[in-house]
Amino acid sequence: MKKLLLSLLTVLVASAAQASLPFVTTPSATTLPIHWYQLKIEDSEKYVTYDPNGGTYNQVKISATASTNDNYLWCFVKISSDKILLYNRGAKQYLEGCQFYTDDLSSSYLSYVKKPENDYFYIMYYDAGNKRYFYLYEYVGDGIDIFQSTDYYATKFRVVEIEVEGNDFETGDVNGDGVVSGADVTALYNVLLENATPAGNADVNSDSVVSGADVTALYNILLN
Repeated sequence: MKKLLLSLLTVLVASAAQASLPFVTTPSATTLPIHWYQLKIEDSEKYVTYDPNGGTYNQVKISATASTNDNYLWCFVKISSDKILLYNRGAKQYLEGCQFYTDDLSSSYLSYVKKPENDYFYIMYYDAGNKRYFYLYEYVGDGIDIFQSTDYYATKFRVVEIEVEGNDFETGDVNGDGVVSGADVTALYNVLLENATPAGNADVNSDSVVSGADVTALYNILLN
């Protein structure tokens, strides 16, 4: 039985890894647990932050230092199967075109669109009016982020999980029912293969990324 489980695990881990996002989405910016991330630009030591003193088009800026200040913390809010919004904890607003907004959640959305490369992904903004995607990238010179309609200037980002607000679930309790069981395996596959939002803690191995490796970690908990 154990060999059968491990064989099945090998196949499913490969499939799950291909479908996983490099971040955990949340159903809303107020529904716990919320996974808060820093957005780091590729391999540099630069981070995306909200500037409350910025103007209309430069509230989103680049900082050369990391911080756990709320202005540096972002979460990914999944509003439908293909729409993801980026929310800033300090601004208490969603990102749109280098500005922030709180009203029409259907007018635009962020999507990683291109497959993540390792832990890196592209941030893109969809302008429903122009029916075009705009890439978020670092504008070299004044340290602000702007959107560009071509991927020539596209910047790759990496997420660094800083805090899971309201996360007091036992390791492996993916469905949040207070018990680590076979039901959590099903819940984890739903997260990986269908981008479902976990009710509990899907980052079983605590590496800040929900991936096929968490399936292995969950099976180790159950089998041992």
